[in-house]
Amino acid sequence: MKKHSRKQNRWFLFAVICAALILVVSCNLTQTEEAPRATLSGPPTSADSVDVTDPLQEGARRAEAARAQWTDRLPALRGSLAEPVAAPQVVEVPEQTTVDQVVIQFAADATAEQRNEYIASIGGQVSEQIDALNTVIVEVPATNIDQPLPENPIVEQSEPDYFITALEAAAISVPSSDPRYAEQWSLEVIGAPEAWSELPADAAT
Repeated sequence: MKKHSRKQNRWFLFAVICAALILVVSCNLTQTEEAPRATLSGPPTSADSVDVTDPLQEGARRAEAARAQWTDRLPALRGSLAEPVAAPQVVEVPEQTTVDQVVIQFAADATAEQRNEYIASIGGQVSEQIDALNTVIVEVPATNIDQPLPENPIVEQSEPDYFITALEAAAISVPSSDPRYAEQWSLEVIGAPEAWSELPADAAT
């Protein structure tokens, strides 16, 4: 009877110890699981508010960065385009010539001897020769510069040696109704302000 009682006590003690161990392990596991939850449930920070793994947010962030990079380069361009544009103009001045010179184009079949005879007849001296065009530039006395050259079958055409000069035009300042006009550099390239200056005052630009 005593042996049976001792055996029961041992099994009871073993069961109590196992139950205690299970309880301790269970408590430890519960605390381990609750710790990360407490960390995640804390107050949100600026880093937590942006989900960098979201493709849409990441794409928007990159687009904004690229836009900011190019926007930083625009102030200098805006400043240069916003100023009035001075457009050079080429104006032909026929009443002015170079110093006592005429341009003579000979016929293709004119010989060198015929050319020299004609140039000598007008009292001229060749200063430049353009073989590809059968043309010579001839210096002549000032008294002959305003007189028509003698007609000759070997001469196709002749004229005083006119020149053209670039005159500085007044600055063109045309207000534009486009608030982003300064960013549109192509308008300056195609000469839009000069075209606008020809429009009526009430026309939209």
